[in-house]
Amino acid sequence: MQRTLLLSAIILTVFTCQSQTIVSTSPENKNALIEEFTGIACGFCPYGHLEVANFLAAHPDDAYSIAMHQGFYALPDPGQPDYTTEDGDGLGSYFSVNSWPNGLINRHDFGGGLLYPLNEWQQHANQVLTQNAYVNVACEAEVDVQTRELTVHVETYYTGNSPQTANNLNVALTQDNIKGPQFSSWFNPDAITPDGAYMHQHMLRDLITDLWGESISPTTSGTFIDKTYNYIVPESINDVPVRLGDLGIISFVVETEQEVINAHGSHPQLTNFAFTLDAGIDELQLPESSCSFVNAKIITGNYGSESINSITFEINVSGEDPVFFTWSEGSIHPFTVEEIEIPSVFYATAGTLDYFISISQVNGSTDENPDNNAAVGSLNEAIEVELPVTLHLTTDGYFGTAWYLYDDLNNVIQQGSGYDYNTTYDIPLDVDAGCYKFEITDLDGFYFGNYYLEDGNSTFHSTTGHFGNSEVTAFTLPIYAPTAVINASSTVACIGGTVQFLDASTGGPSEWEWTFEGGDPATSNEKNPLVSYAQAGAFDVTLSVTNSMGTDEVFMDDFINISSLSYGNLALEFDGNNDYVEVSNENAFDFTTEITLEAWIKPGALSGTQGIISKNFGNNAHPYQIRLVNDEIIWGFYSNTIGWQPIQTSNANLVVGEWAHIACTYDMSQAKIYVDGIQKANVNKNFEIPLNDQPLEIGRTKDVAFEYFTGVIEEVRVWDIALDAGQIAENMCTNYLGSTSPNLIANFKFNECGGTLLTDIKNGNDGVLIGMEGDEWLESDACPVYNVNFIVKEDPGSVPVEGATVNMSDIIRYTNENGEADFIGYEAGSYEYNVFKDGYSVASGTFDLVNENVTIEISLIISSANHPKANNIKIYPNPAGKNLYIETPTECKIEIIDVRGRLVQYDLLTSGKNRIKLQDQPPGLYFIKLEDNQQIRIEKLIIR
Repeated sequence: MQRTLLLSAIILTVFTCQSQTIVSTSPENKNALIEEFTGIACGFCPYGHLEVANFLAAHPDDAYSIAMHQGFYALPDPGQPDYTTEDGDGLGSYFSVNSWPNGLINRHDFGGGLLYPLNEWQQHANQVLTQNAYVNVACEAEVDVQTRELTVHVETYYTGNSPQTANNLNVALTQDNIKGPQFSSWFNPDAITPDGAYMHQHMLRDLITDLWGESISPTTSGTFIDKTYNYIVPESINDVPVRLGDLGIISFVVETEQEVINAHGSHPQLTNFAFTLDAGIDELQLPESSCSFVNAKIITGNYGSESINSITFEINVSGEDPVFFTWSEGSIHPFTVEEIEIPSVFYATAGTLDYFISISQVNGSTDENPDNNAAVGSLNEAIEVELPVTLHLTTDGYFGTAWYLYDDLNNVIQQGSGYDYNTTYDIPLDVDAGCYKFEITDLDGFYFGNYYLEDGNSTFHSTTGHFGNSEVTAFTLPIYAPTAVINASSTVACIGGTVQFLDASTGGPSEWEWTFEGGDPATSNEKNPLVSYAQAGAFDVTLSVTNSMGTDEVFMDDFINISSLSYGNLALEFDGNNDYVEVSNENAFDFTTEITLEAWIKPGALSGTQGIISKNFGNNAHPYQIRLVNDEIIWGFYSNTIGWQPIQTSNANLVVGEWAHIACTYDMSQAKIYVDGIQKANVNKNFEIPLNDQPLEIGRTKDVAFEYFTGVIEEVRVWDIALDAGQIAENMCTNYLGSTSPNLIANFKFNECGGTLLTDIKNGNDGVLIGMEGDEWLESDACPVYNVNFIVKEDPGSVPVEGATVNMSDIIRYTNENGEADFIGYEAGSYEYNVFKDGYSVASGTFDLVNENVTIEISLIISSANHPKANNIKIYPNPAGKNLYIETPTECKIEIIDVRGRLVQYDLLTSGKNRIKLQDQPPGLYFIKLEDNQQIRIEKLIIR
C-alpha cells in the first residue's frame, strides 16, 4: 500500500472563511464516532455490530463507526481471512484493549475510563450528540477506477477555541460488505448471508494519515483549514480484496490522542469509467466432485458506470448443450460484487468434467468488455463406495452444525441438525444405487469438531473442521439387482378407507408391478400407488420391482387389515386386567396452575379402584389423576410437598353399561368434578400442581398397585385452562376437529379403526396401546353422529364430477364416478367445506349439523376462471424427500394435513421460491393446501 503526502494544506483565518465549500461555519453539536475493537472469533462481537448498526440507522447523518479487527479474537485460523491491520493493533495496544468487543466513544472518559462494553455504547454516544463542538469537520472523496487513485478533501472550521494549541486531523479508510466468517453470527441475523456466512461492515482497512493523525493549527475561533490527500488504493490488503464501490472515508479531529471533538464520513465518488456496462467474473467456485448435476457459485463484479440489474450466463459442461441462466435478484452497484449461485446444471458425460461459464448479456444488452466475461474450472467424478454408508459426526461446543444428503436429482433425501454440544453421532445414510451429494454446514464458519464418511470398506472422506461455512462431497454406489420391500401409510383402515403404498425397495428399481387383493385399483405400475378398500377383511399385497440388473418380488400375506367399523364415532374397550394407553412424557402435560381433563366412559364394573386418566407416579409426585372408587369419582393431586389433595363425588350416579361424560378442573382456587355437564363436587384448594417426568396414561392409575379400568373410553381431551360449567355442558359432544385453540393441549378422538396407536389430532402427542392386541376398537354411541353426503355435478347437464376434492374440516375425500363423497360419523356442530377441481377451490360454504344426516348438492361451471393462476404455482418434487419447493407469484400460507385430518405443519410463504422443510413428517400420504387472498389450492403430497 502507499500513503502519499498531502497535496495542499491551506490555513485561513476567519477573515477568509468564504473559501470553505463543504464545512459549516455555524456552531454545531458533536457527531458521534464509535471505534469498535472486534474479532471474528469473539462470542459477543456480532452483538456489538448490531448495536452499532442500530445506532447508525437512528442517526444517519450524526454518527460514524470504525470496526477494527484487533487482538486475540481477530487472529485467523488456517484458511480464514486476515482482517487485522497495523493501525488497529497500534490503537488497541495504546488503549490497552484486553476484552472484546470493546469500544471508544469519541475517545472520551464518561467516568469509567475510555473503553466501554457494548451495552453502554448507545448511551454514551447519545450523550455526545447533545454536546457542543468547537470545530466542524467535513470530507468528500473521489477515486479514479482505472488508476485506483483516491483523492480525499477535508475541511475544518473552528467555531470556538480549542484548549490545545494544536489538534490532530485523522482520515480513515473503511470498507463495507466484506463477506467472511463470524463466530456467534446469530446475534446479528441481518448480517448472515443466505449460505450462512457473515457480512462485515465499517471495517478499518487503513489510516490514510498517520496513527495519530496530522497536526493542525491554529485552533482558535474562525480558523478554516483545508486539506487534500492522495492515496493509491491497493487491490487487496492481507489478501482480502478492496472493492472500490464499498469504500468509506471517515475524518475526525482529536485534541491530542484522546477526545474526538467532531467527525464526518462520506463515500468516494467513482470517476473515469472505461465502460458503461461491464460485468466480470472474478471467481468461479466449484465442488471437488459431483454427480449428474453440478452447482456453482461465481463472484461477479460490476466494473461499469451503470448499476447492473440482470446478467445472462451461458454454462457449458464438457461440451454438452449449453444452459442459459439469467440472474435478476437485485442490483450490483459500480465496483461492488455479488455472489451468484448458479442453479443445478445436469450432464451425462462421465469422468472428469470441464465447467465453462461466460456472460452473454448485461441488463439485456451486450457487455462492453468481453475480456473478463468467462471462467473455466474442472471437477472430478464422484467417489465410488459400497454399502453401508455411515456419517460419523463429532459436534463442537456451539450450535449451528447441520448436514444434507441430496440424490441425483438434487432433492434433499436426508438431513440432520439440532445436535447436542461435544457429542459423537454415528448416523446411517439412507442411500441406494445412484449418486449422492453430501453437504455439511456450520452457521458461523467455526467448526471445531470433526466428521468422516465411511462405507463398507473404509473411510472415504474426512475433515477436522475449519471448512468455512460448508463442505461438499459427492459419492456414488453402483447399481445392483433390486430387493423388493413394501411400506404403507398404515396397515389398518376402516371400511371404505384408503392406504398409501410406498416402495421401499433397494437397488434403485425403475419398474413396479403391484397387486392388491380386495383393493381398488387391483393392480398398479406406479411407484407409490393410492388404494381404497370397500370391504372388511385381511388382504394380501404383492410387489415386483425391476432394474437393469434383474427383478425381485415380495408377497405380504394379510398385509392390510380393513375393519368392519366405519370411520367416525369409535371407542376403545379396556379389560380391567392390564390394558391401558401410554402417552410419552412431554412438557405439554406439565401444568402448575390450571387444568381440565375430559373423557367419555362406559363402566363395565363399579367396584374397587379404577384408573381413568393419570399422570403416572414418579419423582415423589403423582401430579394429577382421575380414578373411580366403586361408583364415585376421585380427582386428586399428590407430591411430598403438598401431600394427598383429593376431591370426591358423593352422587356421581354412574351406571354399568351406560355412557357418562366426566370433566375435572382446577384453577389454584377450586377443584371441581362434573358428570354429564353437572357439577358434582367443588372443594377450595390452593397449591401448585406438582411435576414429574412420567407418561400420561389412559385406563390405569397407581394406588398401592396399578389399578386398571374396566369398560369403554373415548373422547379424551386435555386443557391447560379450567373450563367453566357452561363450556363443559355445551361442548361435551363438540367435535373440536381442526381446533386452533392454544389451550387444547391434546385431543384423543379414539377414531382409529384398529391397531395399537391412539392419535392426538391436536398436537401429535400420540399414545400407544399397552397390553392390547389392536382389535379392541368398537363403534360408540356416546354422542349422536351424522353423515354428510356431497354430490358434485357440472353444469350444464348436471354431469357428475369424478375426482373432485372435498375438504370438510380438514378431512379430505374424492368424489366417485357419481360425483359423490361421503363423510361418515360426524358429531353435531358447525362445519366449513371447500370443493376443489384440478387443485383449485371452485366452491365453499358452511353448514350446521344438528340432528339429522345432511346432503349438500353443488353445481359447478368449470372454466379457467376457477383457477386463474394454475400455471403460476409450482410444487416440486412430489413425492418429496425432506424438502419441498414451492414457487408462487404471491404471498400465501401453506397447510400440510395428514390422512387423519391433522394439521401437521403450517408456513407463511413469500413470493418466489420457498423451501419447506419436511424432516419432522414421517413417510406417507398428505394433503398440501395453499391459500392467498384470491384462491385456495389443494394437492396430494407423498413424503417418502
